[in-house]
Amino acid sequence: MAHNSSPSAHSAQAAEISHLIRNRRTIRSFTTAELPEGKIAELLTAAARPSFIESEQLPCRFLVVATPAGKQKAAEIIMGTYAEQKFYKWVLGKINQMMMERIVKIPALLFVITRQEGNAQVDERNFSDVCAMLHTFSLLAWEENIGLVWGTSDMLHKSSFIDGLGLQANERVHCLMYLGHYEKLPKIKPRTSAAKKFTSLS
Repeated sequence: MAHNSSPSAHSAQAAEISHLIRNRRTIRSFTTAELPEGKIAELLTAAARPSFIESEQLPCRFLVVATPAGKQKAAEIIMGTYAEQKFYKWVLGKINQMMMERIVKIPALLFVITRQEGNAQVDERNFSDVCAMLHTFSLLAWEENIGLVWGTSDMLHKSSFIDGLGLQANERVHCLMYLGHYEKLPKIKPRTSAAKKFTSLS
């Protein structure tokens, strides 16, 4: 996005940002185009700047999985955790293999891993800051025709999943993002308007 100091340029930039916010969608179907790790790192770096202005060190780290071998290993960890928890006790043989192949075909997986400080107030603030950063990241990605789906299932907190990723004792998985380029936009689903959730204290 080009930067210009003129009022008309600011207005155009504001309109572009508004369009991104209003039109970004969750993407679950990706093209086969590769998504380089460098591009993901570039977008994360840009997203972190406004979110952690006062922080000397990010309270999180990122595990990017974009190679066939890495995605195969991640798929095994994911499906292994599901099987262990009996979430998909019916997933056997070919169906299990099909689900793993579907994960491997996704261009990139991004595990966002947060560091727990042991202070509830600090951890809550860090959690909020990481969420804000990831929303900014999703908009920056959308601007470059990169879509994503943001996963936060209970599976991410199971010991087998944590051990499979090699996390430290003070780390937890904030979320798992599936990323890739897209061709078709999904239809807009009906949502409850924020106005219907709006109240005021008087």
